Amino acid sequence: MAHAVTYPSGKRERILAAAYRVCESHGVEGARMDAVAAIAQVSKGTLYRYFQSKEELLLATILDSYEQSLGFQPTAESGGTAGDQIGALVDYLVRVFERITPRMRVHYQVWGIVTARPELGEKLYAFLRRFHSERDAEIRAVLLEGRRAGVLRTDTDLDAIVAGVQALLAGFFYRATFDAEHTKPERFRSSLEALLAETVLPVESGGDGSA
Repeated sequence: MAHAVTYPSGKRERILAAAYRVCESHGVEGARMDAVAAIAQVSKGTLYRYFQSKEELLLATILDSYEQSLGFQPTAESGGTAGDQIGALVDYLVRVFERITPRMRVHYQVWGIVTARPELGEKLYAFLRRFHSERDAEIRAVLLEGRRAGVLRTDTDLDAIVAGVQALLAGFFYRATFDAEHTKPERFRSSLEALLAETVLPVESGGDGSA
């Protein structure tokens, strides 16, 4: 029995939701503009007023999930413990992960089509550079706040930690396209917590072997 699908009320939002559904059901190559218009309950003329080509619609569809995650913010509380600081960062990144991962298989298919048009490919690459740059800044901000509060280590390379977190996130995104069982949010969370615990949490007194 098919599950009921609830669509946003705005026309553009309905079109993007419908495009993703069509791509998921029929593959990106098999996605047709008339099918998207029918599911979104708009005319083909309206669809083409929003998106002049299938490629432009596909690009907007995958960027939409990234854009929605840009509104997420880590919420570390000033004066919190080291665990509070790490927990805020982990919760934030898990929300980003949950928003984007279900669509990664469609994303990768779209990339192959969109990048065949240089102007759309550059638009995609520019957005991804901004997306990851903002992730870098937000991760760094939480770690710096933890250092200022005196609850996180100050003897580690922040650039290396940020790069490690981003690499872990990107690796889970990639693996999600073919191995959903090993890329569930709880597994991502535990992997991220382990990485951060090793690199930013203070070493327990005497735990480093020093006199």
